[in-house]
Amino acid sequence: RNEQKKKKKLNINRQRKKKKNIKGKYENDVITVEKKLSKEEQQQLNNDLAAKIWNYFRSSGYSEAATAGILGNLGHESAGLHSDIVEGGSGEGIGLAQWSFGRKAKLKSYAKERGKDWTDVNIQLAFLKNEKHIKYAL
Repeated sequence: RNEQKKKKKLNINRQRKKKKNIKGKYENDVITVEKKLSKEEQQQLNNDLAAKIWNYFRSSGYSEAATAGILGNLGHESAGLHSDIVEGGSGEGIGLAQWSFGRKAKLKSYAKERGKDWTDVNIQLAFLKNEKHIKYAL
């Protein structure tokens, strides 16, 4: 059983590395794939997404400190701001905030009701902002 977990974790890590090496342009919540990314190009994509998240919460009235905390947490949870990431091992957590169990189902439902996929950055940010525990972080 432990060997199966190790193999599964290795597979997921390989998939993450592959995703990180895709050249793309972050625009309107879509990454257009072109070729492999250099470290600098990947960093630029992450910076663009970080700026988008920063501006989203600041324009929603969150303080700089609260916004920095949210951004730092999302970066940690999603292994560097990957909105389509799925938790290694169990595969239960998804997205920027690694929503799991009931919260995962609610995120997917929220996205579906709006005709979007759960991987959509705007959907995840709006969902995060609307969750009760975040409303009090102003």
